Amino acid sequence: MVLGLITVFMGYMARDVEMSFKFGGLLPKTDSAYIDYQNFLSEFSEDGNVIVLGVQGEKFYTPEVFSAWHHLGNDLKRIEGVDSVFSEANLFTLVRDDSLKRFVLAPVGPVPPNSQAELDTLLKHVRDLPFYNGLLYNDSTRASLMMVFVDAPLFNTKERGKVMKALEERVAAF
Repeated sequence: MVLGLITVFMGYMARDVEMSFKFGGLLPKTDSAYIDYQNFLSEFSEDGNVIVLGVQGEKFYTPEVFSAWHHLGNDLKRIEGVDSVFSEANLFTLVRDDSLKRFVLAPVGPVPPNSQAELDTLLKHVRDLPFYNGLLYNDSTRASLMMVFVDAPLFNTKERGKVMKALEERVAAF
């Protein structure tokens, strides 16, 4: 009888059990490094929801491959759960809008280049924005990165599996 009551009670309490998709902490909450990290997160937010794709080589800087990279970025943006995509092909710069009296974001290359001359012009514009050097591209290694930002609350749920599968399929097709 007692065993039956305990089983019923445990079953009743189990209805509130939830799965967590966050990694467990290794440090106690009173540790100074943990406290510093929590202060950092409250100030700058969490960055664990970024997926980085990379390519390297001379062939990347051809109109065909660079345009495919541009289209991949646009395709990834359409996946539900993806907030934004940044790469050399999907890049923004600040432009002063005098009518609004503020700065607005404008795409550096709103359309993919159709010729090597257009690509060279676009790359010169990107290289004139030194903020992105070492972040999205590295001229010495001919490497280029694409940063895919996933919705942070979604990234900590089981729904992230669907987003990751959709990302993998589109990247594999590239």
